[in-house]
Amino acid sequence: MADQKLTERVEATNSNSDDLIHIVRHNDSYKMKASLISGSNQSEQITGNYTLGGVVYRQDLKYTVWVNECSINGIFYNNYTVATVTLSPGDATNPRFDRFIVTVDDSGVLTLSAIEGVPSENPLLPNINGVVQAEISFRLTAANETADTTTTSDLIYDENTGTPNEWNNTTLTTGGNLNYDADPYNGTKSFNTPATVSDSVSWTKASKERFNGNDNLVFALKGILITKSIIQIKLINSSSQNYYLRTIRYSGLSSYGFDVSLSTWQLVQIQLSDFAPNNPNLIEYDRIEFTLIDTPVLDMDWIQIQGGLSQPKRNPVTDILQKTRITLTSAQIRAIGTTPIVAIPAQGVNTIIKVISVVAKLNYYFSAYANNDLKITSGSLTLSSISSFLNNGSNIVKSGTLDGIELSENTEVKLDGIDSATGLGTVDVYITYEVVMLSNSNPINM
Repeated sequence: MADQKLTERVEATNSNSDDLIHIVRHNDSYKMKASLISGSNQSEQITGNYTLGGVVYRQDLKYTVWVNECSINGIFYNNYTVATVTLSPGDATNPRFDRFIVTVDDSGVLTLSAIEGVPSENPLLPNINGVVQAEISFRLTAANETADTTTTSDLIYDENTGTPNEWNNTTLTTGGNLNYDADPYNGTKSFNTPATVSDSVSWTKASKERFNGNDNLVFALKGILITKSIIQIKLINSSSQNYYLRTIRYSGLSSYGFDVSLSTWQLVQIQLSDFAPNNPNLIEYDRIEFTLIDTPVLDMDWIQIQGGLSQPKRNPVTDILQKTRITLTSAQIRAIGTTPIVAIPAQGVNTIIKVISVVAKLNYYFSAYANNDLKITSGSLTLSSISSFLNNGSNIVKSGTLDGIELSENTEVKLDGIDSATGLGTVDVYITYEVVMLSNSNPINM
């Protein structure tokens, strides 16, 4: 969707608040007073306001808007809120800017809405009150517009039609039904799959799509998940077999718009930039794969890649990048299956660990170990297994990118494996991870 992605350019030559800032969006030029973005307006001057949420285009000028957490005027809120917001049709003559916002009242209750700007030949972004409001997104509503023509959609699955309107199904979960018609989210069909320990469904496109981190993966999901449920999503280049991976655990679903307490259809929205946080190298993809782990009966529908609609970014101070190095002695390696080694201690309540990558270096001294694998685990979950490693020669380095596997709250990461009677040599293990502070149930001062 790179050819259709949102483009924006801001130009200013002076700092005078009466200057007009020229904004180019979708190849059209508009103007905004510098005072609206320079901070001279007090209601826009509150620092630290941010939102973790998103906007999904539905139809006409109707949008699903959600927030999972936000900071407004120095107060942090994590009241998950979702609503349908409908914009008015475009003015008969001039365009306008509209802003999707979240507003907090005196009781800490969040509401979602849109503030519509004044139509003008040179429209201005409407003002919001930063003391009680924060922006989630904004868009330009063109003159006479009754449907959003700038948000793009690459439909992967909806009515199971395949090429040319949708992608072609490649693999299907055991017992899965792509033509389930009992309760579709959209149209007449949905994908229904029985409970599974681990199974996958995938779709492939006839031509490769250029990766654009500004796009969003959107799909409807229905089902009551359990705490150990995991959904792994891969964007794959079928020619090279390279892929981006995003792993979503039960505890992290609310970050993508899904409330685990509900059994009704809900939209899940994942920014593609979340698939590639560390210097992405995959340029194109033409296959998407969903692997369902420890999931109950689930329904999925309306799977697509949306682009062209501005989305909020994650709070940069929420995730703290850390690295650790663990050196294992010969005795520890030989007994590691019986006595696992704690690599990352549990970080306490209201925290989760996201493991990004693992690098292990075998310092071979005398003889190989009888067992093959070095495992990185959390509870009963194996995050990564570095196979055929401990019986190799000197200075062997193995690595793996786990791309943000999210653990359960207050759990530790261990090094594990199979006990070995023989073997001499040490191993250095380097783990890159993030510690994420979960929100408390009530607003707190930041």
